[in-house]
Amino acid sequence: MQSKNRPKTYYLDLAGFNLKVEFAKGKLTLLNNLSYQYLQKFYIQRFYKLNHQKKRVDFEIKIVPESNQTYAIERLNKKYFFLNYEIDFDRKIAWLYSSSLASINFLFKEVLSFLLDKNGLLLHCSSVIDGKNKLFIFLGKSGSGKTTTANLLAKEGFRKFSDDSLVAKKENGRWFYYSPPYIEKEEPPLSISAKDANFYFIEKSSNTTVQKMKNTPSIIKAIMKQIWTRKGNVSENVLKNILNLVSNNNFYKLKIRRDGNNLAKKIYET
Repeated sequence: MQSKNRPKTYYLDLAGFNLKVEFAKGKLTLLNNLSYQYLQKFYIQRFYKLNHQKKRVDFEIKIVPESNQTYAIERLNKKYFFLNYEIDFDRKIAWLYSSSLASINFLFKEVLSFLLDKNGLLLHCSSVIDGKNKLFIFLGKSGSGKTTTANLLAKEGFRKFSDDSLVAKKENGRWFYYSPPYIEKEEPPLSISAKDANFYFIEKSSNTTVQKMKNTPSIIKAIMKQIWTRKGNVSENVLKNILNLVSNNNFYKLKIRRDGNNLAKKIYET
């Protein structure tokens, strides 16, 4: 059960945002304790910042004890639907009712997407980072080889930065990049950031070649297919963020062989 000495409030630094996570008052339950264990293992240990309690809170998440939970249950075709969490985006607050790790993970992703609407993007991509903190971001349609490219470079000494998505965020006039602060595929969340990046649209080929992309409209169109939004559409703010990202970064078309021959050499030539 929940320890009496356990802090009830935590401040998490997720991609530069300050999230307040609070265990609401109420009866201590097994489900409440499971929520804490998941948060402790995957989020608190990685993103907890003691000094952030004095900073402005960007979003608040309340963990609601079982005794206070109001499940909304709907039966449809012998299937049951439970209310896992509620979000009030106007008040910037969410209530988590479920101890499911999947629910916790998706809640963090949805909150992050909301916070990025003004000055960032949640990109669907794979990426690696080298020893000089240079980030290489790989984009493309499903099956194009994004993850394969990152895995090939990881074998050559690069560090995996993200497997399926990353946070691109404009801070003080320049773009910064954060590994996803939530679980993706089989990878736990990481706390890594970078400020120097190149973007590559992946295509499979018999030879490994790199060509700089100069057609801004075509880049924008391609980027629009590589972003994740909570509403599923591109808002005016998101479009502005895309335009700014494209105008301030270099984009390349990267054709790669299946075995990745000369891959590291080619990307370093850009």
